Amino acid sequence: KIRRIIDTSINKLRSYAQIGYLDQALVDEFEIIEVNDNLTCDYCKEMDGKVFSVSKAKSKIEREVNDGPENVSKVSPFITTKKVDEIKSMTAQELQDAGYDTPPYHCHCRGMTAAHFS
Repeated sequence: KIRRIIDTSINKLRSYAQIGYLDQALVDEFEIIEVNDNLTCDYCKEMDGKVFSVSKAKSKIEREVNDGPENVSKVSPFITTKKVDEIKSMTAQELQDAGYDTPPYHCHCRGMTAAHFS
């Protein structure tokens, strides 16, 4: 259980640091990169390749930090709080507005972010 918490927390910090870096580098969008092997869940397969706004993600991260730990699940919920079919029917903007833009999407999630250039 401790390992799950540590791994998930480190992945969240890595994603948030990447968003900060992309913002400093004046990158407008980022893409979700998933491992896509036999361990990749249906949620992460669906998120692979999705493109999101760096500025919106940065605002979400700032809200999460400022709102305190009691509101993390409202600002940045795990994607598994919805059914996979619901996630499949949402646009990238809807996903981002719901807080599902930055990994980790669930415990032990291996998703990453990368700069996206159109």
